[in-house]
Amino acid sequence: MGLGVSSTRRVNIPDDVCDIRRLAAHHWTLREDNLWVTLIAGPLALTAFALLPLVALAADIGGTWTTSFDSQVGVQSYTFTFVVNGTQLTGKAKSANGDNAIEEGKIDGSMVSFVENMNYQGMALRIAYTGTVVSADEIKFKRDVGGQGGEDFTAKRSK
Repeated sequence: MGLGVSSTRRVNIPDDVCDIRRLAAHHWTLREDNLWVTLIAGPLALTAFALLPLVALAADIGGTWTTSFDSQVGVQSYTFTFVVNGTQLTGKAKSANGDNAIEEGKIDGSMVSFVENMNYQGMALRIAYTGTVVSADEIKFKRDVGGQGGEDFTAKRSK
């Protein structure tokens, strides 16, 4: 069997040798003098999945959200259009300063974060948002404008 050539051979296990047949379908594979055992076990697989850590489900925030808040440059009104794909968040942020893509968006349970990169008066400006989904229709956000701090505000789902 040397020279990189391998072969596979099925070997049946007598019932009196092992009671494994009651647990699952099975097969033994011989390959280059090594014995590899593969078990495909319905009950064992279910047990294994039950023992996996639970993954936090992403909040369902897909759709349109609106807000208005005071800022250093006056009242800001935004319409966010969120698109959720698993824990990834994309979409658009629309304000008087234009439509900007939502980038680096993540959802982790009830926590939401994303970045809006905009051109403000000829300058590139990065606005980082972090938020908490407090209900199906409300997200409390904090934004950091260019690393200089920012505002807290609440966005509400448009109906």
